[in-house]
Amino acid sequence: MRTWVTSDFHLGHVNIGRLAKRPEEDVTKMSFRIVQNHNNRVAKGDTVYHIGDFAFKSGKLGIKISGSTWENMLNGKIIHIVGNHDSKNGIRGLSRAFITYGKKNIMMQHVPPTYIPDNVDLVLCGHVHGSWKYKIIDDTPVVNVGIDVWNYMPVTIDEVIKYIDKEIGIKREI
Repeated sequence: MRTWVTSDFHLGHVNIGRLAKRPEEDVTKMSFRIVQNHNNRVAKGDTVYHIGDFAFKSGKLGIKISGSTWENMLNGKIIHIVGNHDSKNGIRGLSRAFITYGKKNIMMQHVPPTYIPDNVDLVLCGHVHGSWKYKIIDDTPVVNVGIDVWNYMPVTIDEVIKYIDKEIGIKREI
C-alpha cells in the first residue's frame, strides 16, 4: 500500500481547460483522462490525499456528475482536504491535515500557507495550478501537488520528497 498526494482535478469544470491551459479543453475528455491517469498509478488499497478542488458540479457549467460519483470511479481510499471549489460538489473533508511520514511532519492544505508551524518539515498544497511547483516559505519546502505540474496524475509522498531533495539539495530522512 502506498500513500499518494494530488490536487486540483477540477473534474467536470468546463472552464478549467482554458484557465489552467490543460492539453484538453473539452471537459469530458480531460476529466476522464484524469480518472484514467489516476487509476493507472493508484491501486485499490492505496491511500490518496486529494488536497482540494476535486470536482465541480454544475448544470450549465460542467458535467452533471456528483463528487461522490467521480470518487467511486477512482482507485484508492481518498481523504479530502477541501478547496475553494469543493463547496457544492457533495464532498466533505478536512480544511487541513497533519501527518507524520517516516520521521517528517507534513502539513497539507489547499491554499499555500502564509504561516508554517515550527514542527512542520514539508507542506503540500494545490490551488496555484501551473504557477510554480515548489517554494521555500519560512525555511520550509512547500510543494504544489496539483496535477497541472505533475503530468495530470497523483504522486507518492516518496516522489515528492525525492523531487525536493533533488531541487534544493537537502537529503531528508524518510
